[in-house]
Amino acid sequence: MPGAILRVGGSKLGLQRFLARSSFKPRRVYFRGEPVAPGSKVLASQSYCLVEASAASGSDFPQQLRDVQRFVRNNARDLRALARHRLHAVVDFGVYDTRTAKRVLLSWRIPVPLLASLAKAGVEAELSLYDP
Repeated sequence: MPGAILRVGGSKLGLQRFLARSSFKPRRVYFRGEPVAPGSKVLASQSYCLVEASAASGSDFPQQLRDVQRFVRNNARDLRALARHRLHAVVDFGVYDTRTAKRVLLSWRIPVPLLASLAKAGVEAELSLYDP
């Protein structure tokens, strides 16, 4: 699932109240104990929602960074409201694993201004590797 996704989680009530007041349009919303898909026997172990912060490809990490910086700037009020609802959030950057026999090390840099914006909003950041 390359791109960058904001994952917001916490109590069912907190998440419901937050989503009712925020401008976020989640891709998916999961509530603890409910099926993760119609007809599924697998139940969500926690309540959370997924919001697209960047649709950029997993091979375009610089574009993901620009998109997420814009997302944080445009949604600062909603992101600050997370704490009032006792919710936690993580931006998950989905990047392709492009290691080869000759290139065994991968690294990505997240600029300080973006880290500062995320920290101010109380949002963590993580990177997830996907097969290309």
